[in-house]
Amino acid sequence: MFLVTDSIPSCATLAQIVTAELSFTPAFSPTAPHLLLHSLTYSPARRLVIRGVRDIQQHAFFASIHWGKLERRECT
Repeated sequence: MFLVTDSIPSCATLAQIVTAELSFTPAFSPTAPHLLLHSLTYSPARRLVIRGVRDIQQHAFFASIHWGKLERRECT
């Protein structure tokens, strides 16, 4: 974990942002870290969305979303 203390990030702060190990609180669902980490991967070829929006829609985090109903604006 890192602490940002200045309004302008230093080289050390930027390095920590890139290399620090992420931790997630229990408030995150079990599938949220996978979604976040694979969406924010540096390499575009390894990102979750490489094949398109369907990759995100089919992720376990969004399993309860009825995409067809949402597109038709039938969700309440």
